[in-house]
Amino acid sequence: MKTFKIAALCLSMAAAAFTVQAKEIKYEADVAIVGGGPAGMVAAAYAAENGLKPILVEKLPGVGGNLMMLEITFGQRTKFTDQDQVYYPSDELIADFLAYSHYMVNPIMVRRFIERSGENIKWLTNRGVEIVGNTATELNGRRVGHIYKNVFPHRNFIEAMRKIILDNGGQIIVETRADKLIQNADGRVVGLHAKNYLNDDVIVHAKGGVILAAGGYGANPKLLKLLNPDMPADTPITGRKNSTGDGIQMGIDIGAKTAGGEAFISEGALPYKVDYREVINQKTWIAANVLNKGPSLQLNKNGRRFFNEGLSGDFSVSGNALRINGNYLYTLIDDDEKRDLETGSGAVFGYFGHALPGDKMTGLSNLFSGKGRMAEVAFVGSTIEEVAKKAGLDPKAVRATVDRYNKLCDEGVDSDFNKDRRYLRPVRKGPFYIVKGQHTICDTAGGLLVTEDAQVIGKNGDPIPGLYASGAMAGGKYGPSYVYNVATGYASASAMMGGTFAVQDIAKKSFKRKIVYTADLPIKK
Repeated sequence: MKTFKIAALCLSMAAAAFTVQAKEIKYEADVAIVGGGPAGMVAAAYAAENGLKPILVEKLPGVGGNLMMLEITFGQRTKFTDQDQVYYPSDELIADFLAYSHYMVNPIMVRRFIERSGENIKWLTNRGVEIVGNTATELNGRRVGHIYKNVFPHRNFIEAMRKIILDNGGQIIVETRADKLIQNADGRVVGLHAKNYLNDDVIVHAKGGVILAAGGYGANPKLLKLLNPDMPADTPITGRKNSTGDGIQMGIDIGAKTAGGEAFISEGALPYKVDYREVINQKTWIAANVLNKGPSLQLNKNGRRFFNEGLSGDFSVSGNALRINGNYLYTLIDDDEKRDLETGSGAVFGYFGHALPGDKMTGLSNLFSGKGRMAEVAFVGSTIEEVAKKAGLDPKAVRATVDRYNKLCDEGVDSDFNKDRRYLRPVRKGPFYIVKGQHTICDTAGGLLVTEDAQVIGKNGDPIPGLYASGAMAGGKYGPSYVYNVATGYASASAMMGGTFAVQDIAKKSFKRKIVYTADLPIKK
């Protein structure tokens, strides 16, 4: 017993000797930025190259955020659209955007985003971000979505922004989670409190205020229930698992107003139980995803058509239809269509840079092999009834739907859902194939309501002095449905531009300086 007590005492003394006491670490900045994704990195870089000292605080070991999943960025009147000889007037895009969103957005903000979008693309490329072209998300969609050299801009984008930040006196602090905003006696936000990985208290005093750019809230059940109470519980979210809405909660804690009516950025239907990273990297799952996002015959869990499949390329439309029709999708094709997708005309609609219209879907044979996980997603039958039964659908209901659909195809007019006659393709030649999909959310949208200058609005309707928000957590810029086929890539573009709006407003209000936005590189003095 005595030996045990002595050993325990020695261990206790050793532990005490190596215990590191948490301390308080203070920083001084012109602007503090929470979050190192595209919104935060561009805000910090833009502030730094315009003479303001930014300090960016990121909770993860490295910056980048959703850059590892960002695929496309909206831009109007760029060198890429000019090369393709496509032109969409700003007023046309703005009018379509407002109509699509049912005017549940700040129209001044939308106009600023659309009119600056071309300069934003130029600003990025002038600073080394490798953008290689533009594309549309569906057949005949607007070609305003700009794609990156390696599909995702992750490392290239990070290094380009990091260089600007550090070369101009800014700082990036990682493994440090911001949790509270600091206000002065007048209620102005003048800094933030955070905890680093050593549990130190980190205080950043910011003369011009704080820009919250901490991403969405898809991994926060409490905020999901608050901001999206009608979202079905079985809706997967492809966004990053650490999107916990920290910035939104920080704003709510000091009386910020949340944006109502903004739901989510839908992915339409992804292959059932398949991770998003597989969907964009493996040809089997790319083929399944493209099939679920094409204009083929699509059924709900009752074996019936439920919307115009020709609109499947607009993920907001298909997502909304799925949301009120059981959240599951079953795409049914015959052998002729399968062969055409594999070796003939290829995909009708694409999927960003991962599959373009006309690409051959060579992964379909493996998809319908019945091996491993494919057996849960893809089904084959020699008859309509057989494939329906294998997919868990009512064979009689599916048979009736197919008979009705084939009749409409023969007539050349879809009098049920008004699908374009180009996409009316009968389902007659066996074997028959079904791919199961599940409505999936790409990311959450909105959170804190902001002005056109990205300033956060309080519950009293007035802006909170010194507090700004940009990126996925900024509300008032989407409306009830994400604008895929009006301004594809709008989420990433508005995230980047929102931070520049905030920096311009901070410079004007706190430092009595006017920063004129230009894509040109600053002249070294």
